[in-house]
Amino acid sequence: MTDRADGGRKGGRRTTPAALAAAVLLLAGCGTPPNYVVLLDSPDGRPSAVTLTTGAGQPAKLDKPGTAVGVSGPGRAPGETFTPEPGEIQRTFGAALAAQPAQPVTFTLFFKFNAAELTDESQRRLPEILTLFRDRPAPEAVVAGYADAVGDPIYNFELARKRAEIVRDLLVKQGMDAQRIEAVSFGASNPAVPTRPGVPQPQNRRVEVTVR
Repeated sequence: MTDRADGGRKGGRRTTPAALAAAVLLLAGCGTPPNYVVLLDSPDGRPSAVTLTTGAGQPAKLDKPGTAVGVSGPGRAPGETFTPEPGEIQRTFGAALAAQPAQPVTFTLFFKFNAAELTDESQRRLPEILTLFRDRPAPEAVVAGYADAVGDPIYNFELARKRAEIVRDLLVKQGMDAQRIEAVSFGASNPAVPTRPGVPQPQNRRVEVTVR
């Protein structure tokens, strides 16, 4: 027996860091000063900071997006922090930023009690996943299935696998390329809400679809 509770949390969508780190550093080759490092907004919106050390002088810390520090050359101490003029970051780094691959996006879908059946609300989110997949130039997707901590671990692993495969098959049926989508199972491991063994948790009865 497994997944002992009904209900579920509203499906979520989150953006996870991949090609870009939370703190993005870019080195300019022109402008004033001639070279500088700038801290950009974190892709997932969380606060970020970076400390620049050149081996000379005091390190320079940037902890506010849009601020920068000049670097006059190898082995030279960092200059004073400053805020580039409006549009300067885009003019200097626009081409590099545009060339970055899109960030992975993860959709969380929830399941009914002890079943490989999506909740009605999660079922309605499938077209949203398909739209994002189609918008990517070379998309790939991983469908990861999970169960809660109630019941036999082997049963939970198989239930999580069935959940992942159900979602994969539904997405393929709606037009996703079967060669670009993978289904995997994590059973009761990696819970969204940690619990003791045997404790039911609807938010752990889920599939996470990550589109890259």
